[in-house]
Amino acid sequence: LELLRRLQAAAVRLARVGKKTLAGRRETLAGLARGLVDPRRRLADKRLRVDDLRYRAGHAARAALARDDSRLAKLKERLAARRPGRVLAQAMARAERLAYRLEAAGPLAVAERRRAVEGARGRLRALSPLAVLGRGYALVSDAAGALLKSAEEARIGDLVKVRLARGGLTARVEEKDS
Repeated sequence: LELLRRLQAAAVRLARVGKKTLAGRRETLAGLARGLVDPRRRLADKRLRVDDLRYRAGHAARAALARDDSRLAKLKERLAARRPGRVLAQAMARAERLAYRLEAAGPLAVAERRRAVEGARGRLRALSPLAVLGRGYALVSDAAGALLKSAEEARIGDLVKVRLARGGLTARVEEKDS
């Protein structure tokens, strides 16, 4: 009787565990069934994805090709600019232009310098003490050669040197006006 009772209790527990396991399996199966998609729809999604990737790859390839074309064109320009014959021809043309300008500017520059020198010479003549002497003035210095600027610097009886426009004199101070 005891054994029968234990057996029934084990059967009840076994049934409960079985129901629980079965419910868990049904739930898992329902989840898997929800995740299942119609294969035709999945195939259509994959085709869309392939089309999108093909478009993007084509676009990227065209962009890369355009960049490479642009870079190639720039490299060709740089190469053409560095061709020795062309560089030499440009340098020769520039040298000819500069030689022509130098040749044309030479006489002009000399004449301009000559005018500048003559102008400076005229200004120097006007400011020269000798020009002042030419207008009738004189430079007077004491026996030591120091220029006298006022009558008070000389004493009666001193010898002074007088510089004129042409020549000079030695004179003795006999009278002073202040």
